[in-house]
Amino acid sequence: MYLIHAHLTASSGAFLPGGAAAIVRGYARPEERVEYVSAHPEGFPQPVLGLYLLSGSQQEAERAAEAVCRRALSASPELRDFVLLACRAAAPRALREPSAER
Repeated sequence: MYLIHAHLTASSGAFLPGGAAAIVRGYARPEERVEYVSAHPEGFPQPVLGLYLLSGSQQEAERAAEAVCRRALSASPELRDFVLLACRAAAPRALREPSAER
């Protein structure tokens, strides 16, 4: 499973609507194998959608996530003000060094 982040922007600076995750999930096709969508409407500097996909490769997951997002942004009246900036696999957080404090 891959977590793909879709970075969005709106010319108006608007936040994603409350049901954005469900809207985007509704535009996924079965062959795109989208398992779950989450929305981070106040992501900085842009709102972000997290799409969890079952795919054979990271590139395949990124392409499927982009297709779903583009479809949703062009067809959904609630999302038409948004533009897709990038769709890429989420980078894992770096492990932190243990604190030297005692």
